[in-house]
Amino acid sequence: MKKSLLAFAVVLAALPFFAAAEKVPVELMSCRELLCTNRADTFLVNESAYIDYNSSVRGISYSATLTFPDGNKYQIMLPNRIASNFTGNYTVELTAWKDGYEETKLTKVVRFVEKPSEPQNPITINPIPVLVVILIVLIAIGSWRYLRIPERRKERKHKKEKKIS
Repeated sequence: MKKSLLAFAVVLAALPFFAAAEKVPVELMSCRELLCTNRADTFLVNESAYIDYNSSVRGISYSATLTFPDGNKYQIMLPNRIASNFTGNYTVELTAWKDGYEETKLTKVVRFVEKPSEPQNPITINPIPVLVVILIVLIAIGSWRYLRIPERRKERKHKKEKKIS
């Protein structure tokens, strides 16, 4: 019995080494303000972009690198602010780790552009009112033509009678 308890204890002690650890739950964000209520990935030149991370796990360790459009890399602390007076892509790389979790690596590209792009959602027209109007017009034209046909028949009949007489 003592041997089986010892074997069970060894298996329990070794179990964490064989179990797959989950990655550190972390999210990399780019925002228009420090409190990060308006997230965005594209910013105008001379506008500030705030970079930060969010995690449900407390006490994680991280390393963050910011790569400028010209290729220069810098170690940064988060939160951080990026302000650019020229267009280009800035790349933020985040590596997060904590005991009991697998290391997590994230990358985020922050774009700076000269002028805002066209709206992502094109103007849409509700087709139902348009179809109703088209249907009403078609019914009106069809009714008008249908009602005019007997008048033409009467006119033709009347002309035939005049020719005969």
